[in-house]
Amino acid sequence: MIDAKAPRRDFLKYLGFSTAAATLAASCKIPVKKAIPYANKPENLVPGVAKFYATTYVQDGDVVPVLAK
Repeated sequence: MIDAKAPRRDFLKYLGFSTAAATLAASCKIPVKKAIPYANKPENLVPGVAKFYATTYVQDGDVVPVLAK
């Protein structure tokens, strides 16, 4: 007979907890994002031409300026 350091009851407890946690994580729904066309298109918007924006990105506590497309 093998001497187990963790009794069977603890094993079943951890197994039940991990199964419940996985079930809860899998049941979360992601909201549906719908694209709505412009009713009145802005004058400065040209389809197919990318817009660039200056923004910042925080990496390891440092702020890095970036140009977003």
